[in-house]
Amino acid sequence: MPAHGPTPHDDPSPDEPWWIRQIVPMPSSPPVAPSRPPLGGTAPQWSAPPVGGTVPQPSPSSSPRPRRDRNGRRVLVAAGLAVVALLLLSTATWGWSEVRRGLDRAGTAVGVPLVPAERDGTGSVPASSNRVVVRGGDPTSGTQQLVKAALADVDAFWRRNWSQVGEGPYRTVAGGFYAFGDGSTPPCVEDARVVAGNAFYCPEEDVIAWDEVNLVPRLQKNYGDLGVGLVMAHEWGHAMQVRAGVTDQPTIFMEQQADCYAGAWVADARRRNDVFKVDDATLDTAMAGFLELRDPVGMTNATSPGAHGTAFDRIRAFQEGVDDGVGRCADYQLSELPLVAIDFQSYEDMASGGNLPLADSVDLTVADLEDFWSERAAGLGLQAGAPEVDVRGAGSDGSCRGAVTLAARVTYCPSTNTVTVPSDIAAKAHQRIGDFALSALIGTGWSAAVLERSDRLPSQQLDRERTVNCLAGAWTRSVFDGDREGAQLSLSPGDLDEAVAAMLGSRSDTEPRRTGTGFDRVTAYRQGFTDGASSCTR
Repeated sequence: MPAHGPTPHDDPSPDEPWWIRQIVPMPSSPPVAPSRPPLGGTAPQWSAPPVGGTVPQPSPSSSPRPRRDRNGRRVLVAAGLAVVALLLLSTATWGWSEVRRGLDRAGTAVGVPLVPAERDGTGSVPASSNRVVVRGGDPTSGTQQLVKAALADVDAFWRRNWSQVGEGPYRTVAGGFYAFGDGSTPPCVEDARVVAGNAFYCPEEDVIAWDEVNLVPRLQKNYGDLGVGLVMAHEWGHAMQVRAGVTDQPTIFMEQQADCYAGAWVADARRRNDVFKVDDATLDTAMAGFLELRDPVGMTNATSPGAHGTAFDRIRAFQEGVDDGVGRCADYQLSELPLVAIDFQSYEDMASGGNLPLADSVDLTVADLEDFWSERAAGLGLQAGAPEVDVRGAGSDGSCRGAVTLAARVTYCPSTNTVTVPSDIAAKAHQRIGDFALSALIGTGWSAAVLERSDRLPSQQLDRERTVNCLAGAWTRSVFDGDREGAQLSLSPGDLDEAVAAMLGSRSDTEPRRTGTGFDRVTAYRQGFTDGASSCTR
């Protein structure tokens, strides 16, 4: 969300997992274009002014704006709609690259004790992995054995499913597999430092390569074995695109489709559950990787060279693959991809990373939710009314009769008409994820208040969670569209990713049947954003 100024963050421990590390502040001056060239193409040409406009300049007044600027550019890219380019470009790479800025934390920020994933392999390593020859790296290391098992499993998946994507016999990756990070240089690059910390597919040589030292161990620690497999499935998806003749599309299309293909492999792996352990917990943990592997916040747009997508967009593509399989991915059309583009709306907004101070964020969120529901409730057959919102207390003490309890200990008390987000949850969500993570949680509690007042609150807890998450997504879409005269908010780059992090992180590891999985929570939130509030209450 547009910011008044830089938001202070607590200093993280360097030993903390990625999702609870400090958000790297946006620079106070326009970032310098990265120097490393892209893979699979030529280096982009960098120019001082960004595409579509100029870098926002500091406000002539030093006093903070009393309200959010609602005139920034917000574009839903789909079905021929024009795309407004973001402020800054980013490098073009063929494959996944480590994001250096942006959302470095999620999960525990909203109170769920996610920890670095334990090794989750079932021990059933496919015999075909012995036929996978890796050049470079340590052939005795557990990480290389894990990658070999993933490559063999993805290869077998495509042997079974190639006919849904292309014509003719299936052709495996023929150029080989390369592990680097130990001083060796993989094909397609002259200097291994250019691709340090990355995995990539090189179409010129038909090879897949990865950093065995700086990438795979970190992926395995933070996202489990499945997270490593997901990355390899994504890169293999690029190889399938080449075989299918899909080579003339923008990078964003190639990445969306490869994310979708990776999701299709994960669904297949879950059905078999032999080589990789795929259950609700490991799936949510692996999916959280998109929060790190997204484009830097505000640095790229769907039309920018090398854009890979926001976490919001990448997770959608991945989930479509999980739900609908490779056929859905193969049918992708660029004009039909619902990519969301959001600009920074001022220099101050960019300098703060799009985050307001906590008190301002809460006040404006409350005002905007009141405006949204006062305008939309009647059309949905609901009663509006404005609950009090408390983010300073310890949370429910059990004294409220008929209290509605949601994930992340968000509660609504009908007798006092109060939505409560415990102060520890509110502070962590705001500081460790971003201001809109807290806004999304408040949005779920407000939705519960409206439903309870209207006698429309689902009795089953899972249905209740799905409905309030969906309605929070519908409210977010209204903020995105700026379609209300009395609106108080507008979105900044990264806000939707912060909401996704809140949805993922607020699932309960101990009571997933009460909160729903992170996968399902994100799905419900996106449904509201995409299909509107009426889809939530049917």
